[in-house]
Amino acid sequence: MSIFARLFTTDHPVRQCAALPILTADDGSIRIGLITTRETGRWIIPKGWPKPGVPGHQSAAQEAIEEAGLEGAIATTPIATYNYRKRLHILASITCTVEVYPLHITKRRKSWPERAERQLQFLPPAAASKLVDDPGLARLLSNLPPLPASTP
Repeated sequence: MSIFARLFTTDHPVRQCAALPILTADDGSIRIGLITTRETGRWIIPKGWPKPGVPGHQSAAQEAIEEAGLEGAIATTPIATYNYRKRLHILASITCTVEVYPLHITKRRKSWPERAERQLQFLPPAAASKLVDDPGLARLLSNLPPLPASTP
């Protein structure tokens, strides 16, 4: 069954995978990369539907490239999950459970597929948590668990 068929036939949360873009300064402080949504301009982290047969962390890494032009070392296990309501159209929405994988940025592309459709900015976690609308993502950014130093 395709992901779209399941969206309309299940009451259970649908899985998404997200990258948490992290830039680390020389003093050890971190900045979180946020992007805007294409339709409403809300601030979020890069996320999307998992690809069949592709591990969640790899799907998240691909979303970071496509949506924000960011590459790097991504953790193979999520540091957290959060739920949100995704609006499908004016009359329908679903609950999504988002797996969040830290992405330590090593490269920022000058060009990427969705560059013209989104904005990108880097903020300290506390400022990022105040900018996002989604309560689950805001809580995650306000209370970041320990982040792995680097990943293979």
